[in-house]
Amino acid sequence: MRQLPERWCELTPLTRCLYWLGAMLFILSIGGYSLPWSGAPLNPVSPLRQWQTLRTLQRQTEQIQETLTATVPFSPLDFQLDGTQLLSWQPAGAGGEMVLETQWAQLPAIFPRLADRNMQAAAFSIRPANGRLRLTLQLEVMDGE
Repeated sequence: MRQLPERWCELTPLTRCLYWLGAMLFILSIGGYSLPWSGAPLNPVSPLRQWQTLRTLQRQTEQIQETLTATVPFSPLDFQLDGTQLLSWQPAGAGGEMVLETQWAQLPAIFPRLADRNMQAAAFSIRPANGRLRLTLQLEVMDGE
């Protein structure tokens, strides 16, 4: 039994490394064959199909960019419809103050119309006036641009 450690110690360091490397490769190869494999073959996609998919994604991206950049320019006169009347507009910097006279039914449609024109209401107030509502809006350009 003592001969085995003595023989091991007599070997050169290079020979010991080669024995260790061989033993590790043997253990790994036995372990690799015993692992369960899924057996699912790779399904390569043809280059033509990849190109078609890429082109479709590129068109969709272009359409989204066109939609995002296609904002309508802001004009306070655009808000004079559906029973809403523009009373005053005071521009200031990248926004201003707009005063509208409207009814409750038309009030919800004003804010999406502002968003379509890249404007947002930083503050607003509503008060009754002449049987209608007086809406005062502090407007500013949205941060997206």
